[in-house]
Amino acid sequence: MIKFECVTELSELHCLFPGEPFCDNVRYAAYKTEYGGNDFSLLFSLNGNICILERIKSDKNEPSVTDGLLRSALDFAFRRGVDTAVCSLFEFSDELISLGFTQKDGVFSGNTAELLQGSCCKH
Repeated sequence: MIKFECVTELSELHCLFPGEPFCDNVRYAAYKTEYGGNDFSLLFSLNGNICILERIKSDKNEPSVTDGLLRSALDFAFRRGVDTAVCSLFEFSDELISLGFTQKDGVFSGNTAELLQGSCCKH
């Protein structure tokens, strides 16, 4: 079983994502894990009613890790009343689409509750 750890301290977020331009008025969080001797993480922000998936440090050869990071961020947002998730990280388009994100005008988006249900539960 892979354990995903939530990070909300800005100092630790800076260590996980050096060089990332963090804005003062935005709430950031990340999930991180270690799997197979490698470190993986996902940075996201909550801005009003929108969760923005900002950066993913993952390996395309480990889709279960990427899926777990994405679902963890979506759950974090959903539990805080955020309805919509957006992402423009095209290198993870397959993973985003498999979760139920739709693409329009260069951005992937979806309803957090529906994305957490999984594609098997959608009608």
